[in-house]
Amino acid sequence: MTIRPATGNTLKLSLELLKRIPRHRYVTAAELHRQLEAAGIVRTRRSIERQLEQLSLEFEIERDDRSKPYGYRWRSHAQGFSLPMLNEQESLLLALAQRYLQNLLPASVMQSMEGFSFRRAPTCWVRRRQNRKPSG
Repeated sequence: MTIRPATGNTLKLSLELLKRIPRHRYVTAAELHRQLEAAGIVRTRRSIERQLEQLSLEFEIERDDRSKPYGYRWRSHAQGFSLPMLNEQESLLLALAQRYLQNLLPASVMQSMEGFSFRRAPTCWVRRRQNRKPSG
């Protein structure tokens, strides 16, 4: 008899996978498996493959099954999926933290963030920064 994870754990896995599926390139189950393990979520690669198959049927996720391992990405017209919504300041903070820490943290930790897309900093912030006069 196979022991199945609780529904809450399955939901959490689904949400984590949806967050980590990229828009502009394909990602394999093995890559997602490594990202999830780096984030402390331990599942078998086969359970991730099954979940990806189901998600590709339910969401706007494209599955490239021309060769194995299969690749997954959001369809070009898909709205995608993001939880929680970050405001502009939070997005900027995360983007700056990622840029600053990329050479300081292990690659596995940075890989766990690959599925996240950060909104670009509002252009008004960039202009304010450029127009700032040195004090003195």
